[in-house]
Amino acid sequence: MELTPREKFIAHYIMTMAVGLTTKQSDMAIDKTLTKLMESRSRTLSNEEVNQTIRLLNEEFLISGSLLKTLNAEFIADFVGKELDLVTQKENQNDSEELR
Repeated sequence: MELTPREKFIAHYIMTMAVGLTTKQSDMAIDKTLTKLMESRSRTLSNEEVNQTIRLLNEEFLISGSLLKTLNAEFIADFVGKELDLVTQKENQNDSEELR
């Protein structure tokens, strides 16, 4: 089994974006790398296919980003709530020890 040209492009695109963003590359540097990628690794894909794939990926990133942001906020709220519960329990334990 082999990856299709579109699947290969998606893998290269995501890797380029991830590396570019995590290493704080400029948008121009990322765009230049993507252009080289399209010229060298996506020869069998039409410009329309490449642009549509990029649009679909970016839409998915936005949707996923919103979901992850929501889940992260819920996780933090839950964690802070548990942390506060632990502080309250510790304070209550200290109060009962002082009463003894």
